Amino acid sequence: MLRKEKGWTQQTLGDRADISREQISRYEHGKSVPDFPTTVRLAQALEVSIDSLLRGPDAEKEITEEDIRFALSGGDQIITPAQYKEVLNFVRFIQERDKNGNV
Repeated sequence: MLRKEKGWTQQTLGDRADISREQISRYEHGKSVPDFPTTVRLAQALEVSIDSLLRGPDAEKEITEEDIRFALSGGDQIITPAQYKEVLNFVRFIQERDKNGNV
């Protein structure tokens, strides 16, 4: 998607990242997965963060309290503000316990 947004051919991206056009094609069709050094080169060539390359366009999205509450609910419905506060209190309790070595 990023390559196409830039109007680049597979060959262009391959040249910029020092990867063969054939290998770019394999990545794009899900037939192969780049190793970490190759992922770094692809991100640099595409001028995006590695996180953005791996996670897609939502990588830069700010995670909101509503996102967290929805995730904590298991995806069925957003937990209530009181439930969210209780989860935060529990997280603080765990962090304090671990900090004091009472694991």
